[in-house]
Amino acid sequence: MTAMAEDGAIQEPGAQDAAAQATAMAARQLRAYRDDGPICTVLGRLARGLLPPLPGAHTGRLDWLVPPIIRSIEYGYLAVLGFAQGVSAPLIYALIAVLAYHHYDTVYRTRQRLWPHDWVFRAGLGWEGRMLIVAFAGLSGLLPFAYAALAAYLGVLFVSESVTTWTRTGRGTGEIVDLEED
Repeated sequence: MTAMAEDGAIQEPGAQDAAAQATAMAARQLRAYRDDGPICTVLGRLARGLLPPLPGAHTGRLDWLVPPIIRSIEYGYLAVLGFAQGVSAPLIYALIAVLAYHHYDTVYRTRQRLWPHDWVFRAGLGWEGRMLIVAFAGLSGLLPFAYAALAAYLGVLFVSESVTTWTRTGRGTGEIVDLEED
């Protein structure tokens, strides 16, 4: 039996279920790619998705732009603040490299349908938490310490969790996976 879509097109049975699953997966990927922390999550619930940088405010075809914009702002903010306050370049690089590793790992996992646990995003403080921590550290004159502490803490957190996940799933077996078939 066939069904009629909203645009009048005839759909095969199960097409609506497949479309709903694809939409749900895209929404889940967007949440993972955003890397929101506890502060952003709570504020997003309070604002009911009406405030653009918060979760739930993006429901259009340009949603894919939100994560790279957030990454650019976060990385740029960390670099500019660090260089302006005299933090050594290796510390700035180490912190941004740890974050880039986490974001790359998240993207690669979701393409393999291995979703990061929610606790990773909470423990990772989210993009807003990390930016607030370095802002307060900058105000108190402890910015080099904050960069070193964040790089060490987040490095241990993200790398250990990533290695644990990939070794438990058996996904590093050398098999070629066609990621374009989605």
